[in-house]
Amino acid sequence: MSRHDVALTSGNFLIVLRQLLVAEDIADTLCDRFPGAQVERTRGAEEALQRIEAGLRADLAFVEMSPAEFDRSDLKQALLLQGARIILLGDAAELAEEAEGFPVLRRPFSTVALLRVIDGLDLRRDP
Repeated sequence: MSRHDVALTSGNFLIVLRQLLVAEDIADTLCDRFPGAQVERTRGAEEALQRIEAGLRADLAFVEMSPAEFDRSDLKQALLLQGARIILLGDAAELAEEAEGFPVLRRPFSTVALLRVIDGLDLRRDP
C-alpha cells in the first residue's frame, strides 16, 4: 500500500483523453488500485472545463495536451484552483522538451508505470 492510498480512496480522478480505449484502461487501473475513487472521462479540454464549471472536482487529472498548450489553457487554471495534481500524456506532451513542471506519462505504459507516476506526486491535501 502506498502513502497515497488513503487520500485517493475517496478522491476523484479526471481523464481528459481522446483515445477512449486508453482512457478506459487508465480508468480500470485506477478503479482497481483505488476502489473508492470516482473516475470521470472526457474527450477534450472543453468538455472537462464544462464539467468542472458544473461542479466536478478532481484531485488528480490526466490531461492530453502539450505542456505549452496546457500552460495557457483555462483547464489548467480551473484544475489548479481546485488543488488538483496533473499528469500530462499524449504525443505532444511526450515530444515536448519541457513539461512545465508536470509529470508526463510516456507510452507505452504499463500498470506499474502508471502507478509509479502517481506515487511520485504529493497527493495529500493541505487541511
